[in-house]
Amino acid sequence: MQSHIKQFRGGGGRWHIKMGSGMTSDFFANQVLQLSRDPTRCRALGTSGRHYVLTHFDRQVLARKLTDVMQHVTSNG
Repeated sequence: MQSHIKQFRGGGGRWHIKMGSGMTSDFFANQVLQLSRDPTRCRALGTSGRHYVLTHFDRQVLARKLTDVMQHVTSNG
């Protein structure tokens, strides 16, 4: 499934969603309504999202990636 959301950020009670091509506000609203009626899918998406974040953005993962980049730069510089 292709994501139509190109950017999603927020905080302080405000959220900004930048929609890509093919995504309309009606389409987005319909998707939100469908999710609001399907708590099982919401939990599954939440679990999947948490797994993704922990896999790709955990401090140890980011530190390893930064170390790899720094080693690459210093060995090829």
